[in-house]
Amino acid sequence: MQVIILLLTTIFIATPLGSQAKKMSVEEIFHMSLKETEREIEEERRKKNIERNKRLRRYIEEAEQGNISAQRDLGNLYANGQDLPQNYKEAVKWYRKAAEKGHPGAQNELGAMYLKGKGVPQDHKKAYAWANIASSQGYKPAKSNREAALKKMKPKAVEAAQKLSEEYYRKYVGHGANEKTLGYKIKDGVFSTSEGIIPNGCFGQLMAELNGDDTIASIYISKSSIRGCIKANYPYPGGKEDYISYKIVKELGNNKFNLNICQKVDGSMEQSCSKVIIQFKNREYSMPDGTKQVLTIDKLGEW
Repeated sequence: MQVIILLLTTIFIATPLGSQAKKMSVEEIFHMSLKETEREIEEERRKKNIERNKRLRRYIEEAEQGNISAQRDLGNLYANGQDLPQNYKEAVKWYRKAAEKGHPGAQNELGAMYLKGKGVPQDHKKAYAWANIASSQGYKPAKSNREAALKKMKPKAVEAAQKLSEEYYRKYVGHGANEKTLGYKIKDGVFSTSEGIIPNGCFGQLMAELNGDDTIASIYISKSSIRGCIKANYPYPGGKEDYISYKIVKELGNNKFNLNICQKVDGSMEQSCSKVIIQFKNREYSMPDGTKQVLTIDKLGEW
């Protein structure tokens, strides 16, 4: 109504007294205003559609390239019927891809699909197992799904569900998931990747404090065409590689470890050691041909 009054006022102000120009009726003004409003609404809808299509294209491309966050998000879109036709089977497919690579949110959502029988046959043991490993990684929303699944099972089924959860943890959170999700593995007490054993000097760099504090320091293991720590001429710049050693003291879960990293003191039989908490992560790194996920070792602090 305000638009119509404003338009009406504008027309009469713009029309001089005594002018021979045809005066518009209220009905004509109303229809003109209505058409203008419709054009604005259509333009806004067009812009939203363009943004939605860009967002969907990005999700799909990144999900197909193996980005677990995009895979989980795409699963959510299918599950909720948001921007895409609701399709529980497609939701389960994308949740599973991310869940098997260790994404706790996707693990919880996959468990919820088993709990409700959406996109998969209802299975309370699998619902419990997926929700439980998500909860074990600190994903708080998984607790309610885990408890809901427990209430649906008898004691023998609970025991089987707990064993299945242990199996899932080994495959999708623990050592079994390391190489699949991040590209590293542990053999004979040392870390390695497909490019070979990670040099001790890479861990030696984490003994030093970063800028005078003990906050997160990241060491790139490999940067593909740009060399990382593995292919560096000096994995431990300024020091002697042979003087560095480390021991995996404890696995903390979620790709975190307590290490004892030691450096032999030159000219003596003694050594200096640091008790360091590390975590393997994939970080985005800008390359000449675009952004890539690169394996890193983060120093989280000391234990």
